[in-house]
Amino acid sequence: MLPLDPCSGLKSEIQGFPGSRSPQCVEVPASFSPMDQEPLLSTERLRLSRELQRGWASRGAVVIKNVPTQTYLAVSTEQAQVLESFKEGATVPEVFTGLLQERRCPPLREFYELVLKALQVGVLSVGSSRRPLRPALNWPGWRPGAGWLWPLAVLNLAVVLGLAWRVELLAAQWTPGDIFVGVALAAAALSAGQALAAMVVAGAGGEVYGRRALDSLRLLHLRLDLRDSRLLRPAEQAWVALARTLPLALVLLLALGFLPGAVPPLAAAWLLLWRPWGKGVPRELGALLGRYPPLDTDSNFIFHLNQRPQLHWRPWWRRWDWRVCALELVVAVAWTALVGRFGLGLAGIDVGELVRARPDYWLLVALGLAAALLLTIMGRICFRWRAGWREMRRNLWRRWDLVRRRRGPFEFPETEAALQRIAAEHPLLGLLGLLNPYDRAEIVRAWRPVTFRPREVLEVVTSEGDSVGLILSGRATGTRLTSAGRRMRVLGLEEGDFFGQAAGDLFGGTEARFECRAVTPVAALVLPAGLFRRCVVEQLGAGLVQDLTYKLAFLRRLPVCAHWDVASVARFARLTQIVAYADGESLVREGQEPRWFYIVFDGTAQVRRGGELVSLLKAGDFFGEISLLQNSAAMADVVAQGSLRCLQVDRKDFLRFVARDYRAALALERISSARLGRPIFPLRSAPIGTSHPFRESVRREACYS
Repeated sequence: MLPLDPCSGLKSEIQGFPGSRSPQCVEVPASFSPMDQEPLLSTERLRLSRELQRGWASRGAVVIKNVPTQTYLAVSTEQAQVLESFKEGATVPEVFTGLLQERRCPPLREFYELVLKALQVGVLSVGSSRRPLRPALNWPGWRPGAGWLWPLAVLNLAVVLGLAWRVELLAAQWTPGDIFVGVALAAAALSAGQALAAMVVAGAGGEVYGRRALDSLRLLHLRLDLRDSRLLRPAEQAWVALARTLPLALVLLLALGFLPGAVPPLAAAWLLLWRPWGKGVPRELGALLGRYPPLDTDSNFIFHLNQRPQLHWRPWWRRWDWRVCALELVVAVAWTALVGRFGLGLAGIDVGELVRARPDYWLLVALGLAAALLLTIMGRICFRWRAGWREMRRNLWRRWDLVRRRRGPFEFPETEAALQRIAAEHPLLGLLGLLNPYDRAEIVRAWRPVTFRPREVLEVVTSEGDSVGLILSGRATGTRLTSAGRRMRVLGLEEGDFFGQAAGDLFGGTEARFECRAVTPVAALVLPAGLFRRCVVEQLGAGLVQDLTYKLAFLRRLPVCAHWDVASVARFARLTQIVAYADGESLVREGQEPRWFYIVFDGTAQVRRGGELVSLLKAGDFFGEISLLQNSAAMADVVAQGSLRCLQVDRKDFLRFVARDYRAALALERISSARLGRPIFPLRSAPIGTSHPFRESVRREACYS
């Protein structure tokens, strides 16, 4: 993505924009922190900016320009239609829900990246603040024909042949005065190239902007902002790229014939323009020749969940074009060989004699250059993906710290204040934090620490009878006795989960049927069950306590919820309801519109397609999300096998939850795609709309669509 122009020190006023505010500098951050991204992707109301200009659509892509901020965004035509959904103002969840209903939702990582990139460049905005407009230059225009591209290419090829042929004649023929003349000619030729390219941009209907004085002085020649060329046709963009080299190529050819001493600075400037990396002319031309245009959502990711290194390869591989890569490789090899020959020729060294005299030396040089190139690429990758590597290291450190803490002896808090803090600010469960201070203080005073060895039943009988415990460290498993007399694992318990008689009642059975057993050494705090019922269940309600104990403990262990934060799992638990089904009762019928998202809670269900058994679903398995996300009919029948209980979420609540929690949406997308064997999004290509909110060019309509 092109960097945003700094707006400090600009004094020009915004004119001609209805509803614009007084001139002020609204800083657009280069990136958004995860804390900034949360409200932007969930609650903030975003609106498509008013003053947008749409460039020429080519190869299924289009560049959108934000006129007030003079920033650009390269997107596909489908992504442009997604941005149109914000025309009247909407939140990201609202747009996401609408895209699901219309069956044109893009891949979610791409969708969130698109929203943040559009916010970064001002295509989408929160509120109506604008940065001051930098005035465009009144530059003369020239519109050459496409047939002039071949003479320009031949001219630069003549420069290559001239440098390769005349390089031996340049040795020891230059003086300091000649070098000074060469530098002056190079600066003048580069300035003329910038002016000529600006004429092409202006003639095609684009705008030309000036650079700051420091930018021009840095390279000792005129530098203009020609990014409006991104809005032009591909042939016109190629003309702009080659026009920058035209004056320099002509001067260099004349110097090769009449002023050899001035050739080194001119050749260095020409080689710098044709460098095969960065913003060199070969890269610009290669981007125009490829089948897949470069999109801003495919690189330089700012969505914090896109920072993992492996995600950077996927867009590149999806849009890889072997023809462009082969062309860039040929240009890079030719450029390197020309630079080597030119440098050795200036030093008076014969390349042929040197290769014949020391072939082993040149083999070592080639290996050294290859190693240096490899190290440079690796360093570039590490620098570009440093955020992803940092996140990976933090995750590894958290896991190691958790394992080390679980293996070491747990130290119980000794003071009542420390117990109060655990009750109110436990990182995994805020149930006790919902109580009033008096009930919480009474519970804290009744707490006493207990430890359990591995495989020991988590059961403590107090003087008041049965008890309820809160796990502070360690892991346990909960099992239920089936009607056949077999123990079935129901859920796993970790820090923040409750166990005991009162908790067993909330878990849907008596203590005789539900049993908790330690897997690792467990440190817990226990209190009488009667006190738990009076201070917790009666105050908060049995439904809320069940949601934040049993349902939460069950959902946290599911693969679909593995990467959600605890608050998201708790919100999802509040949306679910436990529904029981008899043996043979149908949950879903093939071909019908689904109404629920199901999670098997207890029991077994059969999946049948065409009357034949496909698979069995057991506790923890879920289904129905593919039909809900694709807004399509069910693909199979699901029938209860024996007594069955499921956690169910209504279609409306499910879609609202997924739309408002991007972590949940990404997890469901990943799992659903794995089940389908292909990406679940996009469902189909959206039809190209006939009307767009992007302002068309008024200077030359043929240039913009």
